[in-house]
Amino acid sequence: MPVSIERVREQLASTPSPQLKLVLDILAPIAVFKATVERDYVPSFKEQLEKEFTLNEFQRQSQEWASKPPRIRAGVGASVDLIWLVNTIDKFLKKREARKIREQVARELAQIEAAPKK
Repeated sequence: MPVSIERVREQLASTPSPQLKLVLDILAPIAVFKATVERDYVPSFKEQLEKEFTLNEFQRQSQEWASKPPRIRAGVGASVDLIWLVNTIDKFLKKREARKIREQVARELAQIEAAPKK
């Protein structure tokens, strides 16, 4: 059963197209919504930098100690800078060795001068 185009056209022409009706009921309650936005305080970039890099009293004291030449520190929380201590002892030993060599050379020169000439 093939469907002819004419038959489809007749049916489309005979059926009334539905009409849309807008029904506005003014007495119907209208929904009311309230929205609020709460936002936490966000510090500025400058405030964040100051917070991150401002030193407290303890940090300031530690920075001051670190900037001084290494020494043996006494007192509460005493510490010893071992590298400084080893370097100081090494310098002392080298000076001592040089002094002993000079003294030995001086003694040997004195013995040579004191020896009878042949």
